[in-house]
Amino acid sequence: MTDTDTQHKQKNDLILVRTVEWYSLLLLAFLTGSSWYWLDWPFARSVLIGGVLSIGNFFWMKQTATRLLQKVATQADGHHDVKQLKSKALSSGFAVKFYVRLFILALVLILLNTQFSLHVIGIAVGLSTVMLSVMIVVLLHGGE
Repeated sequence: MTDTDTQHKQKNDLILVRTVEWYSLLLLAFLTGSSWYWLDWPFARSVLIGGVLSIGNFFWMKQTATRLLQKVATQADGHHDVKQLKSKALSSGFAVKFYVRLFILALVLILLNTQFSLHVIGIAVGLSTVMLSVMIVVLLHGGE
């Protein structure tokens, strides 16, 4: 694969990620609005809270993954074993950050539940916005 092909693929991947971000925001707006219209504000608020947390986590994970890939790409050409150790350390750091994010998400949900009456189904719908957006984007744009 040439450098031009690699750059083209990276550009397409970035476009797909940005498309997922926009679809997530639009889907959250639609789900929140329709929940408010068809049900009530407390349920819609739960959808909104779950969606904001899900999208925020997605943005945070994207930022972490981007930094990880930049660090791996800029590793100095050195001994092969040293590069493997650095890569393992970086990927371990990514995994730790993933679990830290998950723990923070759980704490935020617990704190919000003490402040507001949250609907479990509404939270679940909101938390699924990024997943649904990924499925929609893959179905609509995945083959490009």
